[in-house]
Amino acid sequence: MPLFKKENDYYNSYTDDALFFKEIGAYTIEDYKRDTKAQLKEQYKQLQEEIIQAKERAKQTKEKIKLAKEKARQTQEEIKTICQTIYQKLGSIEATADLLGISIERVKQILNLE
Repeated sequence: MPLFKKENDYYNSYTDDALFFKEIGAYTIEDYKRDTKAQLKEQYKQLQEEIIQAKERAKQTKEKIKLAKEKARQTQEEIKTICQTIYQKLGSIEATADLLGISIERVKQILNLE
């Protein structure tokens, strides 16, 4: 019985069955090929999943960029409309620039007067 317990403890000390069988000489080249193939298959599966997730993140990022560009375009249109309204009311580029706190060149650029 003590011999059996010793062998059982020895076997249980291994977390990987393949390593145990390899050490005692019962691990064949076929076993190695099978285990390696299974490991590679699992790694490939994980990589495929990572690729799918990366593609989804890229798609989401592209959509966010598209939305941000559209928002920026809308904001630019709003700025132009406000600037045009002020320019029409005041009748002067200098007064418009002063009221908005921007340069005359910037007002001209916004109003496409250059």
